[in-house]
Amino acid sequence: MLKKSTKKSNNVTVGFNFLLDKRTHRDGLMQTRITKGLNVRGSSINGGCPFLSGKGYNAYPEPVGGVKEAKRSASFGDHFSQAKLFYDSMTPVEQAHIQSAFVFELSKLFDPKIQQRVVDLLNNVDAGLAEAIAHRIGAMPPAKATAKIVSPGVATSNNLSIIKSQKYDSIAGRMVAILLMPGYDSSVHELVYAIKAAGAVPCVVSATPAPVPDASGSAKITPSFTFFASSSTQFDAFFIPGGRKHVDALLGDATALVQIAEGFKHLKAICAVNEGVEVLARLGLQVGKAATDGQVVEGFGVVTAIGVGTGVGGKIGQAVGAAVGAAS
Repeated sequence: MLKKSTKKSNNVTVGFNFLLDKRTHRDGLMQTRITKGLNVRGSSINGGCPFLSGKGYNAYPEPVGGVKEAKRSASFGDHFSQAKLFYDSMTPVEQAHIQSAFVFELSKLFDPKIQQRVVDLLNNVDAGLAEAIAHRIGAMPPAKATAKIVSPGVATSNNLSIIKSQKYDSIAGRMVAILLMPGYDSSVHELVYAIKAAGAVPCVVSATPAPVPDASGSAKITPSFTFFASSSTQFDAFFIPGGRKHVDALLGDATALVQIAEGFKHLKAICAVNEGVEVLARLGLQVGKAATDGQVVEGFGVVTAIGVGTGVGGKIGQAVGAAVGAAS
């Protein structure tokens, strides 16, 4: 009906030809036509890029008391000094995040020539950045940098780095998911106290909304979320307590395992203690893991410990705070 109504003369823009209907906004109400091919093709892959012609765009030299030309000031020729200052000011962790962001975006492109062009451009900012990206997307090593970098007056600035400026060096307000199944150990109660004392928000997540009993059966905690109805993106960190029965049940819940794996991929801090360390091993996370009593291992935003307390002033509480700050 929409198609019929839009073809009435009083609903159509003057001069519109239905035989030449090449519009790309095709998601209207009741639209059923399936258009094959790409809606939009970039000029560089469509044979119409002015830059590739070697001439570019030329303005018509119309006399207006002088000659009208398309010109910009010399400052427009500097495209890389600010980007270089920004990248050089980052910590290695932040630089790794920037590299991954470029890899993610460039991986969505299917034309290797465009990918290579971006890699070559980034070499004007930092050779290490361009080389790391080229390796991860399968591009050729970057071409020699050609841009002239204009010094902004300083080599780096701590104000540009979130970690260096320490504006967010706190877990206050962070949401920490505590993954629970029946039979968890006492580390849960200790960590909940530590999380609240640090100003963070403990969020109990389980298979169902029903209260979850601990290993002794004397205490129960009511979940705020379920594995099925929540996502790893809702939380800033994850805690996996010990308890044989609890861990066995967790290992058998695919939705819980997926949430933990996604949290690791999204660089969320993860803490696992006692038997809970087995969950990380099952997921194949390539990080160091505690193996003996009293040991605390922290790396890549993952904290593991066996046979230790989790008080706010203890090793676990301090390590979790450091991991959340570094991983975020």
